[in-house]
Amino acid sequence: MTTIHCRPPQVRLAKKPAIFPSPGWTLTDETLREIAKFRAAVFANDFDRVKAILNSLTSSFTNGYQVDHLCSKICDRSSAEPLKEALLTVICIGSRPLVEYILVLFHEFPDEECSGCYDSPAFMPHLTPLVMACICNNFSIVECLLLRGHDIDLPHRIDCRCSQCFYVPNTVANNQQLLDTYRALSSEAFLWLATSDPFLSMIELSDDLRLCANAMPAYKEEYNALHQNVQSFGVAVIQQCWSMEEVDVLLRQPDGAYLTESQTHFPRIRLALDGQMRRFLAHMNVQVAVENIWHGGWTDYGCSFVRDVYRMLRHTVFYPILAFLHAISAGKLVQSFNNPIARFTSFLTSYLTFLATLIAIRYVQVYYEKSYDRNKMEMNAYFALEMYIFLYIAGMILWQFMEFARRGIDKYFEMWWRYFDFWLLCLFVFATTSFCCTLAAVKNDGLDQLHRRHWVWYDLIIIHDVFFGSGCVMAFWRILYFVQLWRNLGSTIINVGKCMQRSISYFFIMFVIMWAFAVGCNTIMEGYNGLRETLDDGRVHEQGEMFSGLIITFRNLYWAYYGYLHPMDYAITTGDAGPNFEKTYHIITNVALEITLAIYHLVIIISMLNLMIALLVKTAKEIQKYEDIEWKYSRIYIYYEYIEHSCSVPPPFNILHMITSFVYRLFSGEYVLMWPDLLVKAKMIDESGTQRINRIAYRDLQMQLFKRYRATKEGVPLPHNQGG
Repeated sequence: MTTIHCRPPQVRLAKKPAIFPSPGWTLTDETLREIAKFRAAVFANDFDRVKAILNSLTSSFTNGYQVDHLCSKICDRSSAEPLKEALLTVICIGSRPLVEYILVLFHEFPDEECSGCYDSPAFMPHLTPLVMACICNNFSIVECLLLRGHDIDLPHRIDCRCSQCFYVPNTVANNQQLLDTYRALSSEAFLWLATSDPFLSMIELSDDLRLCANAMPAYKEEYNALHQNVQSFGVAVIQQCWSMEEVDVLLRQPDGAYLTESQTHFPRIRLALDGQMRRFLAHMNVQVAVENIWHGGWTDYGCSFVRDVYRMLRHTVFYPILAFLHAISAGKLVQSFNNPIARFTSFLTSYLTFLATLIAIRYVQVYYEKSYDRNKMEMNAYFALEMYIFLYIAGMILWQFMEFARRGIDKYFEMWWRYFDFWLLCLFVFATTSFCCTLAAVKNDGLDQLHRRHWVWYDLIIIHDVFFGSGCVMAFWRILYFVQLWRNLGSTIINVGKCMQRSISYFFIMFVIMWAFAVGCNTIMEGYNGLRETLDDGRVHEQGEMFSGLIITFRNLYWAYYGYLHPMDYAITTGDAGPNFEKTYHIITNVALEITLAIYHLVIIISMLNLMIALLVKTAKEIQKYEDIEWKYSRIYIYYEYIEHSCSVPPPFNILHMITSFVYRLFSGEYVLMWPDLLVKAKMIDESGTQRINRIAYRDLQMQLFKRYRATKEGVPLPHNQGG
């Protein structure tokens, strides 16, 4: 984010034409003479004359006391403090003429004009004139102060660990100062007038506000509101683009993006995704622009049924051959893989093939594997399918690792399917490790044939089956990732994912409650474990193991949630006592246990279950309110996954493609080594004539967008104005 930090020397009057002029106010020679008269009246301490001039400049005063109080502050020349309070007061009133008149009185206090009040009951010390004007979002006053050299010191990021930030105490004053500073920075007036690139500043500010909201829970609502304001600004900017050429110029600028991403399609959208600019990305101008990139060279997609079927067959039935050719040639052959929609089609087909392999390996196990087989190498069909699965997982690991390296841990786990990918890959990696260890163990001990009843409970084959089966569950769930691009099903999947986030919090609370009652019940019943008593029919009854240990107690309480706990299950067996060996009843223990379990059911089922239902209903309503925005945001997120170079071909062919691409870049002479991006195109380092022309076009577009925005602020109807 760029702002004005240097105060120009000897700048005291904003003599340039105002971009947002106040109605009826122009800085002419006559106005300058009136300002001189006002200054003379102040120095003469002519209270009535000063009051008359103030009343003539604005009608915004609510009562006479406000005017008298302001006049007393203006006429008090004992120090700069009363004058600074008067300046902040008129900024809150919103009168540009009053601000201009008061600013000339700072000639005797040249170093005090830009600072806040240190001894004011109304304004905190960190509220400088420019900060206050930006908070009020007064374009005219902000322009006036910027022309006079006012600035705002940009705060360090909330996650900064420099020596200066390390010793800043966590006080109310410091937190309020940070919040007010971000209020000023997120105002439309500051973004338009005080930054060299409002669009880039908006994206960077959005990321800072999200960090503040997560790091400061006490101010989470305030920072989220500011984040929404910044998103509204982004919608206002993209809304002023009246043609796709203007949208292209706005989104194609590489400033702020990583070097390797600066030559991709629309680097600004990648930045907006990192900043979670949902409302901006959901705007129809952005959606149309990304759809054009999504189809790539297939601009006529949907116009000819025969051509579309031919293209789909190439990337479904024949995708293994075409993907291999594209990978072995480092992307020089089969150029259709340069179209993101073709990549997605091949990825979907590849994943369906992976799922079919999981089913096939199950049938191979059913018909060929025996309960005494320990060496899976002897089953050629099983081994071939297993190797394909492991190769596919290796390709997915490479794909996800490159995405993780580009985005970082916070941005990588932003979307729900990233968690599925992580656990899916972990489970199959563990299964692969167990499989390899099994082969080594069989080769070492030579026991190819050994019945399962002789295996230890932690046998490597058993561990492999557990991890592999769990991975299959995650793999079939992940098919929902591809379905999200279809509007109706996609919205439902996104809604379920959002509700699951709230459900996880509920599950954690339920776990704590269950564990608490498990400890209590186990403590009550601990002394009765193993006790026996003789029933009336002569049979001996022994106390059950339902509450014999913490884990067993917790397990039974969990299943009691579904109604698997009968009152007879927690009857206490005390034993036989006395000369006649009669039954002994410990009524207090029995009543205490039954009351504890009754309270448990009241808390878990009556309270927590109904509370969860109410929360999910509320969450679903909130999600449905922004259903369209969330679906469009998720769609663009998925689109951009397949725009990346690492998604040129699906797993496992991407392993070969990465190797050949690296070798080609290393020896082609078109790339140079540069950390941390490694191999970067040489032409990306030096700015070309085309890039300079694009910068000029971008600068001109910013001015044009600002003029249109100004027209909307002034109430001029624009026929091209679009909704967000």
